[in-house]
Amino acid sequence: MTANRGTPVTMAPEIIKGHKNYTSKCDIYSIGIIMWQIIARKEPYNLCSQQDGIALIWNVAARDKRPPNLSCNIILSRFYERCWHSDPDKRPTSEEVKEYFTILSKASV
Repeated sequence: MTANRGTPVTMAPEIIKGHKNYTSKCDIYSIGIIMWQIIARKEPYNLCSQQDGIALIWNVAARDKRPPNLSCNIILSRFYERCWHSDPDKRPTSEEVKEYFTILSKASV
């Protein structure tokens, strides 16, 4: 994967920074942000203008900005936080994500 694709709000820092050979771990990052959005029922960042979007991209890439903490099940929050870890190697694998959602679909959270 080499082309910048996706929505800036859910884009992994390594894509924003322009790394050329990013991996599926970028998708895992996006899953973490989307999980947060579903739980919070709102956008992760308050963007009012294009200027805000540019500032967001800078804050995610250079300052490790993430959405605010939610008051939710700690198992959920720890998982989405792992997904959006700044180090791609510390994010779960796609197999771990699949397993997590399989377990989650069978449980009451």
